[in-house]
Amino acid sequence: MKVPYEAVEVNPITKAELKKVTTELKKVPVMSYKNEVVGDSVAIIDSLKKSLSSDKEKSKIMSALFVEDT
Repeated sequence: MKVPYEAVEVNPITKAELKKVTTELKKVPVMSYKNEVVGDSVAIIDSLKKSLSSDKEKSKIMSALFVEDT
């Protein structure tokens, strides 16, 4: 299962791209989803886990995010 997303390159000096999403957060990663802006990787994962509709959907996405290379 693929989670649709849009990756945005952020200029490290001006960070103008972040200003389009939020004026409060100054660092990446940042996720904007359902009128909520979340910063920090752990907070983004927690937000996604809470907002997904079913346990089956959560399981598919979490396993896709945390696949280990062997």
